[in-house]
Parts: sequence; C-alpha cells; structure tokens
Amino acid sequence: MAFSLGETRVIVTCNPDVAKEILNSPVFADRPVKESAYSLMFNRAIGFAPHGVYWRTLRRIASNHLFSPKQIKGAQTQRRVIASQMVGFLEKQSINN
Repeated sequence: MAFSLGETRVIVTCNPDVAKEILNSPVFADRPVKESAYSLMFNRAIGFAPHGVYWRTLRRIASNHLFSPKQIKGAQTQRRVIASQMVGFLEKQSINN
C-alpha cells in the first residue's frame, strides 16, 4: 500500500519478504531527508546517512558496539520498562476512547 502524509510518500507492507526487499533495495537507499531531520540529528545520524562508505562505517560500528550481545542484554531491563509503559498507555487510551 502506498499513500502520502503531506508531501511525504509512504509505503506500507505486511509481508516480511517485501519489507526486506524494500529495505535492501538501492532504490530506497537514498531517500530524501527533511531539513528538520538533518538539524535534529546534527547531519550525522545513521538513519539519514546517504548510502555509501560513511553509512557502511556507521553500520559496522553500530553492529559491533551498539547491537552486540552484551549491549542487548544490558538494555533488557530498560526495554521491559518502556514496553510496560507503552502497554499501559495503550490500555489507558483504549479505556478513555
């Protein structure tokens, strides 16, 4: 499914194979980035970096340090707290609406 949110074109899929193809496709690798995102992330965020050497370097650093098994395990408690808060918020919203 494709639709627009203002001037931004959005593609949504519930098929994991299609999602993987979209995320790995060079067609979507250099998507346009809003100026507000650049200033918010100081022009250096991995999610907004153009595909190339810089992006691959950031990805390597993230996979080796941010997403290492030790880091994932260390953040487990924080993830549980946040997930619990999200579920609580959704429960409250479902009761109020």
